[in-house]
Amino acid sequence: MHVEYPAYELQAEIEALRAIANGLTGMKVELANHVWLGDNAGRSWLVTVQPRDLCFKFEVFSLAISSIEQLQARWREWKPPVLPTGIPEPLRSQMSVRPPEPTAPLGFDNWPFVTRQVEVLRRVEWIADLADAYPASGDNPNVQSATRAGQIPASATATCEVAVGLLFNGTQDERLLIAADWMPMNLIFTREADKIDAFLVDCNRIELRTYMRSPSP
Repeated sequence: MHVEYPAYELQAEIEALRAIANGLTGMKVELANHVWLGDNAGRSWLVTVQPRDLCFKFEVFSLAISSIEQLQARWREWKPPVLPTGIPEPLRSQMSVRPPEPTAPLGFDNWPFVTRQVEVLRRVEWIADLADAYPASGDNPNVQSATRAGQIPASATATCEVAVGLLFNGTQDERLLIAADWMPMNLIFTREADKIDAFLVDCNRIELRTYMRSPSP
C-alpha cells in the first residue's frame, strides 16, 4: 500500500517570503543550522530546519524562516515542558530552564552578489519497506530517498513532497543554496557549483514569487 502525505511547505509567513523576494543585503552563518539574512528594509530573519514526523522511520525537513520579532515573541511565551516521571533530575532541571533570549547578529556579511531570481526547490521524499530484503536489520527497516515529482519508483510505500530549500541566482551566473541537509536539523549553505548541481538533480524548481501565489504555502 502506498501512502501519500500532504506536501510539507516552507515554514514561513508570506511576510518572510516577500522580504526574501524583494532582496537581501546581508547574511550571517551561525553553527551548522542557523543562517541569518538581512533584507532591504533592515530586518533580520533566521533560517533554520523544521522537521515533521510522518510515520515510523519517515521524517521530512523543510526550512523555517522567522523574524527576530517572531523569535522574541515565542521566547516570551515559553513555558517549561511537561516532562514524564522518571527523568533524571539533572536532565529535568536542564530542560526546564528558559533558553536565552534570541538576538540578531550585531553585523552581517555583505550579500555576495546581485540576486536576479530566487527559486524554491521541491522534491518528493519516499521510503521503501525493505523488511523482506534485509530481515536481519530490524523489524521494519526503511530506506528514505528523494526524487523529482513524477519519478517515484514503484517500490515506494510512502511519499511526501517537500519544499526543501532556496536557490539564489545572480546576474553573473553566481548561485547560493540554502537547504535542509539529510543530516537531521543541519543546513546546507554553499556557493560551490558541484554541490549545488548534485543537490538539484532530485529537485523541481519554482520561482519564489510564483510559489507565493500558489494555494499550498
